Amino acid sequence: MTNANPGTAVAVKICRERSIVMASGKSDKVKGRVKEAAGALTGNKKLKRKGLLDQAVGNIKQMMEDAIEVVENFFDWVKGLFA
Repeated sequence: MTNANPGTAVAVKICRERSIVMASGKSDKVKGRVKEAAGALTGNKKLKRKGLLDQAVGNIKQMMEDAIEVVENFFDWVKGLFA
């Protein structure tokens, strides 16, 4: 994929067009919780930090997924006005 500076929405659109499957925000959050718990149980601070990072990435992805859905719904509504 090329430089996605215009925003994540552009990158997601490109991924959808090319049928690239990305992990959802929810799956990243779950993966992060598992890593954080494993790190806490074993005393592995690095693994715990990676888990916290995965959770943060999951939160951001989930917010972007929600924003994309809102924009798509808005455009569908606008198209309906002119149909």
